[in-house]
Amino acid sequence: MKKNRFFHFHYLVLVLCFSVFTTFGDAQAVDFNEFPEVNDLIDEIVDVHGLSRNRVTAIVTDANYQDSIIRAITRPAEKMPWYRYRPIFISKSSIDRGVKFWNRHEDILKRAEDEYGVDASIIVAIIGIETRYGTYMGKHRIIDSLLTLTLGYPRRSEFFKKEFIEFLKLSEEEKLDPFTAKGSYAGAMGIPQFISSSYRHYAVDFNANGQKDLLTEVDDAIGSVANYLKVHGWQYKAPIYDELKAPDLAALDRLKTKSLKPDRTYEELNDSGISLVTLQAPTENEKLGVVKLESNLDTFVYNAGFENFYVITKYNRSSLYATAVAELAALITASRIGG
Repeated sequence: MKKNRFFHFHYLVLVLCFSVFTTFGDAQAVDFNEFPEVNDLIDEIVDVHGLSRNRVTAIVTDANYQDSIIRAITRPAEKMPWYRYRPIFISKSSIDRGVKFWNRHEDILKRAEDEYGVDASIIVAIIGIETRYGTYMGKHRIIDSLLTLTLGYPRRSEFFKKEFIEFLKLSEEEKLDPFTAKGSYAGAMGIPQFISSSYRHYAVDFNANGQKDLLTEVDDAIGSVANYLKVHGWQYKAPIYDELKAPDLAALDRLKTKSLKPDRTYEELNDSGISLVTLQAPTENEKLGVVKLESNLDTFVYNAGFENFYVITKYNRSSLYATAVAELAALITASRIGG
């Protein structure tokens, strides 16, 4: 979802190589004769998931392939070095707007914090990074994004097919117009940029009006982000990350975590002369991850990611993203207190 550098690329998406379409600018209607798998997809949705054939056929027929989605996959923000990624999401403007968003929705954020045990600052930061506090939620129709990805990105076609089906179910359950609902090029939507399966599983009707509306209702978005993080193991007021120091950078490189799961003990780090810069040593059984970030050309910073750090990566599978969320949350909190 991105040409504008101040907008978040939320999910990993796609390369398409369609050759036969009816072309109109960037949008190209799928030719059913050239792509018979579209007919198989309709049959599966109808026979296995019980949706109306007429409705499904109308939606699929109306969906377009968009060349902009091809271009988007080649420039994911999460492949940037940290020193380029950080300014996209952390600036004086993003901090100031975060303070205003928090003040404006203070009561609902406090309720979400109390009910779900998720820090309000993290909820604010995620919404700020995802959609600039709900002001930019994407320009691609969801059906265009998901059908394009389903048919044209073999590496993850099954995932996007599942999300396309989830979206059709969601549109019926929550009375969304499938022909007009828009979001990211990866099919994420609404103020918190949930993909369809996350919307169906984790969205909550936090304002109790009978509908889980993440596209227009800030209250529902706040409650849903909190619910998502709680389900994935968020620990209230627990540390997220801290910088590491060591006399030998080779030791940090050797212990660097290669996945998005904490896999080191503090004792293991300490035995190699590595220590935390700010926080106290964690509990004996707590696992940490060693995260390496490029802070400038040929210059690196190493952080310890605690369990909450890796909960954030459930929202977006990137250590850059988790670091940005945590840092923005801290800066908004400090500005709000100081202001």
